[in-house]
Amino acid sequence: MDVKHLQDTMAWSIGAMQLATVVFLLWGPARKYAFVLGYCLLQLCTSVLEVTVSKEFGTRSRVYRQVFWTDEIVLDLLLCLILILLTHRAMEGSPARAAMGKMLAAVAALVVSLPFVLYPGAFVKTAWFDHTSQLLNFGAAILNLGLWTALLGSGKREWQLLTVSAGFGVTATGVAIAYGLRAMIHARGPAWTAANLAFGFAHLAGALILCWAFRPARGDRSLRSSAVQPHA
Repeated sequence: MDVKHLQDTMAWSIGAMQLATVVFLLWGPARKYAFVLGYCLLQLCTSVLEVTVSKEFGTRSRVYRQVFWTDEIVLDLLLCLILILLTHRAMEGSPARAAMGKMLAAVAALVVSLPFVLYPGAFVKTAWFDHTSQLLNFGAAILNLGLWTALLGSGKREWQLLTVSAGFGVTATGVAIAYGLRAMIHARGPAWTAANLAFGFAHLAGALILCWAFRPARGDRSLRSSAVQPHA
């Protein structure tokens, strides 16, 4: 299997997992995870748009680059916001909720503002988009650690939300590492291809975990367990 075929296979697999996740959410906890549903829907739409543009203009065209980077930055920002909202909800009833909220807001503000301070060529140079997306994904990974800390500290053991957090964490960390590898590579070749494949695998792994988190079997088991609760 050549690299191009592998990349295409990963792209279609990611799209299939995103579609399945949207269907599972609509079938089950759509209201509880409305933010996640919106994120997954936007992900699916941008994936379809990117494939369509790549087929029409090619992956090295200016149009594709504009579409790709716009999608990446918007989704990265949205992921940071979702992680803050999920963490805030997970700490409901905790006396440390206000302090955690301020800390997460500070991290988010820092991550969003740093690209304009550290890197030249905002919204123009490809290097700026590379560094910005890497920084946003690194920030998302930090925010995700805050979500894990809140969930484990609450004692509620919301396994579904923990799994969702794991999916987001795998994607954010993997993408940040992939961008870091690309930043160290100055010429296209096997190493550059490996970094791009790592980017794809990070998205695929995260999509698989999210799909697994919302699979109907999990909701069915929850319904069955609640149905057998003894009546007072």
